[in-house]
Amino acid sequence: MVMPRPIVQEEVTENTIDEPFYSKMLSYENIKEKVTGYGTMFIELCGIYIVWIVLHYISAHLYVSWCTPLTIIGFLLSPFIVPAPHCQAFRWVIVNGSNTITLMWCSFGTWLAKKIIL
Repeated sequence: MVMPRPIVQEEVTENTIDEPFYSKMLSYENIKEKVTGYGTMFIELCGIYIVWIVLHYISAHLYVSWCTPLTIIGFLLSPFIVPAPHCQAFRWVIVNGSNTITLMWCSFGTWLAKKIIL
């Protein structure tokens, strides 16, 4: 007949720390690493849109002041100034910038709709 082994319990002290659980806890280094990672991801994803927004804003204001000034002389000279290369460049940035900003909002709305759980 086989005798059962005696059950031996380990002594538990107050200072016993479950090492794998403790290493997964949020520490300053872990939080800093996560925030840095999310910040980098945000800049990579949204950086190009931020550049387009800035270019569109600047070009719209420069076009008004350089290509169509709000004076009588500006009105008389506008048929000659508007075809100039810098005015064409401003118009190109304004049109493509507004299209890119619109597509940015469509992409954001699509992403947000995907995240909504019904």
